[in-house]
Amino acid sequence: MQLHHRPTRLLLVAAIAGSLLAMPGSAAATPTIARIAPAKVAFGGKVEVRGTVDVAAAGSTVALEEQVGTEWKRVGTVARTDAEGAWRTVFAPRLGGALRAVQLTGGAGTSVEGTVSVVPKVLAPRVSDRTPMPFTGTTATWRIAPSTWPNGEKVLVELTIDGRASGTITTRAKHGVVTAKLPTNGVGRFGARLVLPQVPGYAKAAAGATAVSIAGQRVGPGASAAWARSLRAGLAYRAIFVGHGRSFDSRLGESVIAFHKAYGLPRTTVFEASDWKRLTRSRILARDTSDALHIEIDKRRQILMQVQHGKPIMVVHVSTGVTGNTPVGQHKIQWKGLYVPSLYGSLLYRSMAFQGAFAIHGYPSVPTTAASHGCVRVPMWIADTLYRRTPVGTPVLVYEGPGTTGASLGQRAGTAVDVPELTGVDVAPYITEGSLPA
Repeated sequence: MQLHHRPTRLLLVAAIAGSLLAMPGSAAATPTIARIAPAKVAFGGKVEVRGTVDVAAAGSTVALEEQVGTEWKRVGTVARTDAEGAWRTVFAPRLGGALRAVQLTGGAGTSVEGTVSVVPKVLAPRVSDRTPMPFTGTTATWRIAPSTWPNGEKVLVELTIDGRASGTITTRAKHGVVTAKLPTNGVGRFGARLVLPQVPGYAKAAAGATAVSIAGQRVGPGASAAWARSLRAGLAYRAIFVGHGRSFDSRLGESVIAFHKAYGLPRTTVFEASDWKRLTRSRILARDTSDALHIEIDKRRQILMQVQHGKPIMVVHVSTGVTGNTPVGQHKIQWKGLYVPSLYGSLLYRSMAFQGAFAIHGYPSVPTTAASHGCVRVPMWIADTLYRRTPVGTPVLVYEGPGTTGASLGQRAGTAVDVPELTGVDVAPYITEGSLPA
């Protein structure tokens, strides 16, 4: 009889054990994360995390952990559940990423992960120059909180001029500091804003805007070295050829004449306060926008432009034939000579012949108007550079310029005839590059 009752006893024991496991007081209580607020927080700010445990009982303890790399680290204070099993904790995350709740007492278990996003702080930038000047640039420095934001990470600086986007600069963060050289190409209000990309542990941040207002002033003989430097930088920015120097010298004055000629302004050596705005907003345009290196000579404006890729790379003031005899049309550099004698007894410095007896050459006197016998006069201090940069065969385009009539500004009108400088001169012994046309 006993053998017949053993299966019944086993079934009864199993049933009792199962019912004990199903009792509320012995259930495995898994915590949940119900709310993370705010889900995105600025560095240093606090986040509230709320949740519940499966078994509603007061006094159970729950810890919050954040993932750091492959490890989980406890953050905030240990929370205790209320009578309904709800818990709450507050902490200030240093990194964004995954969070989880772990029940310590009253049960055991780990929640499904939640996430929090941390936005780094960009502190107000410091500008190195109290009074930045046109075209010389300034330096801005931003500090990032936390200073442990990834070292060496690329960041972006967005630039504006008078509220309009003007470009970007890419640089790198170094130990929580970003330093960038900001261009101040002109006058107006120059702005910069630092943009941090999204990186592991941190959300994207765009902040730290700064702006400096820059104004120009009249610059001429006797100007300070700082303003002379600023003016040289500005003229070079628009491809006006400038020499080296610290003061406002005669060479800088000739560069100012080139600027005034190129922009159709009175041809003086003084750079007026109003000229800065023109320099900021207007470019000098070439007539031939092909890629090939070439020279353009505008007889109306009395300027020479060396052009490449459709843009002027060197603009100088010149003086062409006083009677308007400098030949208009398409030519090319035929030969070059370091010193070539003139029909009129002078030596033509760094001569480059482009059509018969007509040449581009350095000359001690280059008035603001047409004054030569037909050649194209270039200031002596510019002639060397132009000579080196212009190979034989370079195309030369000579034109009257828009709106020009028979006589360019400063030319003698009428039927006057002039003889160009190289007429009848045996130049063969003086040619160092190229050759006379057949």
